[in-house]
Amino acid sequence: MHDVRIEDAGFSTRTYNGLKRSNINFVSEVMNLLCEDITRIRGLGAKSVDEIIGFQTSLSNKLEFDELEPVDTQSLDLKPKVIYEIFPDLAYVDSFSLKFITKEGIEEDDYPITLEKFSTRFVNNLTNKGISSVMDFVYLDINELRSYKNLGTKTIDDALEFLRNHLRYETFSSMQGTLIDYAVNNITFKFADDIALFGNELAKALNLAVNNLMEKMNLELQNTIEDSLKNKEFLKQILDSEPIILWLEYHLKKIIFGIDVISKKRLQNEVPAWAIEYNLFEKALNNLLDEFQIEEVDGKYRKMLPYLTDWIETLKENEKKAITLKFQNKTLQECGEALGLTRERIRQIISRALKRKPILREDDFSYWFTKYNLSYEFCSQVFDMNIQSYSYLDTVYKKGISDADNMLQDEKMDGILYPRVKKYLVKDFIFMDDEYISLNKTKIAIKLAKMNYSQRDGSFNKFYHEYLAFLKSKNLQKLEKLMFPSERAFEARMQSSPYILMKYGKRFRYYPVNEYDIHELIDLIHLEVYQNVEISAKKIMDDYPDVIDAFDIHDEYELHNLLKKTENEWNENDKYDISIQRMPFISFGNADRAKQTEDLLFQIAPVTAEEFGQYYEMEYGVLASTAMANMGQFIDKYYHNGVYSVNQPLFDDYECKYMSDILTDDLYFWDDVKKIYIKKFGVETVKKINARTIKGLGYKVYSGYIIRSSYSSAENYFTQLVLKNEIIDLTKLDSRIMYIQAFFQVIDDLRSKFKILEYEDKKYIRYDRFKKVMPDSSIQDFLMFADRAIEASGIEEYFTLSSLKKEDFEDLYEVLGFGDWFSSALIKNSKKIKYQKVGGNILFYKGDTKKTTVDFLRYILEDFISIDATYLVIYLEDRYGIKMDRGKMLSLIKETDMYYSDTMEKVYLTKEKYYEDI
Repeated sequence: MHDVRIEDAGFSTRTYNGLKRSNINFVSEVMNLLCEDITRIRGLGAKSVDEIIGFQTSLSNKLEFDELEPVDTQSLDLKPKVIYEIFPDLAYVDSFSLKFITKEGIEEDDYPITLEKFSTRFVNNLTNKGISSVMDFVYLDINELRSYKNLGTKTIDDALEFLRNHLRYETFSSMQGTLIDYAVNNITFKFADDIALFGNELAKALNLAVNNLMEKMNLELQNTIEDSLKNKEFLKQILDSEPIILWLEYHLKKIIFGIDVISKKRLQNEVPAWAIEYNLFEKALNNLLDEFQIEEVDGKYRKMLPYLTDWIETLKENEKKAITLKFQNKTLQECGEALGLTRERIRQIISRALKRKPILREDDFSYWFTKYNLSYEFCSQVFDMNIQSYSYLDTVYKKGISDADNMLQDEKMDGILYPRVKKYLVKDFIFMDDEYISLNKTKIAIKLAKMNYSQRDGSFNKFYHEYLAFLKSKNLQKLEKLMFPSERAFEARMQSSPYILMKYGKRFRYYPVNEYDIHELIDLIHLEVYQNVEISAKKIMDDYPDVIDAFDIHDEYELHNLLKKTENEWNENDKYDISIQRMPFISFGNADRAKQTEDLLFQIAPVTAEEFGQYYEMEYGVLASTAMANMGQFIDKYYHNGVYSVNQPLFDDYECKYMSDILTDDLYFWDDVKKIYIKKFGVETVKKINARTIKGLGYKVYSGYIIRSSYSSAENYFTQLVLKNEIIDLTKLDSRIMYIQAFFQVIDDLRSKFKILEYEDKKYIRYDRFKKVMPDSSIQDFLMFADRAIEASGIEEYFTLSSLKKEDFEDLYEVLGFGDWFSSALIKNSKKIKYQKVGGNILFYKGDTKKTTVDFLRYILEDFISIDATYLVIYLEDRYGIKMDRGKMLSLIKETDMYYSDTMEKVYLTKEKYYEDI
């Protein structure tokens, strides 16, 4: 196989250029290169090195035992390159390096031809042939270049002349070039991690620093270079050099210019460690300060911008006078009169000047000025702003509408500005229950409601007079902005608040809606199970008593109002086909009140009016008295002699025998019985499934389900169902049973009497089965164990079994292998303690007041003051056995007076503590 030129070997442009600069012209020469030879080739990056090694491997496999036949290089007419047309002397040197000098005077290893003043024809011709950079161009064959169509001699000669003025070269002897390349490659390898982190600009700076130093030292032996590279002082000379300091300045400017302000500590985290070690960071930072490119304010750094007064001094005389008068808070008319010009002419002069205005330091305040309605008094005290700067902002920007007291919660608020704003605003604040509340009538009223009506309801009339009395006690009764126009206006404002839940009879209660996860509430009450029906919110409360208790909802009116006020949050995109009507009614799908009333009667007739009301309450949650008052009109035609009776169709003999044979279970849901009948006999005669025929089959009829008549009551059946097996797993029952109030009452009764013992969530063991394992244990022992656990908690307001065991509490039932849930379930049966389920565990707390998860988190933070968010999650699991989702925890915290910093990734007891920290 004959040897070939590297031009025909398919190398990338960068690899080809590197090889040519090292006088490697043929594939055979490439194949003879050792790995260390390749890494020393000047200008080759890691990808080029890999490319050459890959080429050698690939070609070796193809050649097997053959060798490339050499070419007679003496008789070969090597293609002349463009570079030798530009600099003919370079044809006679061993090695050289090229740099392109940009119009800004910056040296570049390579540069796009599209960014310089080459002709359009020249650029289009070359880019169409894949030649996009200066270095691609200078290593082209000159004869091939002159053969390109549409490129005339003048166009080419102009390009060559341009490059003669914008290219700089350095020549090396073979030994010197090799040694410098060796040194550059070693330094690049040594700082590879920093280059990967900080980019190619650092690599270029290191390259230039090494070249400069090596040329001064004139080293000639490789081992001398190796010794130098191991010398810390030699490395320091490389790093403490102009190219590196310039790179640091460039790097710091890029960071500082891209952000409002930044601390020195954060800046130090953005540079290599050696920049701190050799004091290069300070040197570069001070250079930027001395050159007025950046400035230091309150210990932080930011881009240097001109002030308003600086800019005004650069203006033409008439512009300077007009602008100065305008920013002294003068009107256009007053400015015109002072300068002897019309109002319109003054407007034109000012407008023209402002269009040429650079960004000014006063523009720093534009975010606050455009978002909030800030007075000059506020700006002067908080921002130290004079009237000229304030007038400038008022002219250039549209003033915001939000109240200034909302600034304290702004996401851009920092530790320097926060105390200034708070100091100004506190004169307009009032201290209520360990918290500053702004002098805003709604905020004061809501805080008062929280203090007085969190656990009891009240009337708006009484609350209104309490509000007035409170203002009087603080000598605020004459402050007009705190007065409501009337009691009716006060009531309307309170009703519209998300924190006020309406109750029956225009009463209300304060509810900390921000401390509860409403999405979790919706998930737990399974609104999707209610289809084409109208119910009272009481139905949901009856179906999910534990959930309602956990969310501290006192009655159906509160639940109804809570769902209504938060519907936009949990029912986005109309996930649920729901209509929240007048309290306490809720309608789902195509509900028909008249039809559902009649359908229920057909299931249970004959019944008395009193019995029907009770059935309606069980089925739809509407109080029996309300049901009879509102629903009776739909079934009046069936009322005779004190009884609702329906001329219900009966089974024929065949239907009766078939249904009697197929209904073998003790419990059926009404819908399932209908489906069984329809499957056999069709939908046309489905009305034969009614209370009369079902009773004839030996079943008692309840709201939505039937139970065999051999059971004295639904409670009797559910008791036997639960106690039938020694191990009870409620998750394996028909899920619809969970919505039957009688079933839950049975579970609560058996649990409170210790006839069943909970060992996992919704899983129980029968007491007699437990006695087989621990025969000496008694119910009295359970009660004593709970008392001992409460006593062991000491002064702790919150505890779990896990936290008690951390303090060496002995869990007598740990030997059963059930885990903490069993013993925790025994403790929760005590009447001396309250509890809630949190993060897969049972959290106990003391006191009569209902507590939320947020209250618990605040309790934890009172000890820590601040804590890393991830560590808080770990702490909750390690200390309390509570597995809390980090995102869910933070979403709860963000809605309270606690504070989470995205930057610090820490949770703080208050926002003030956050600012103290930073």
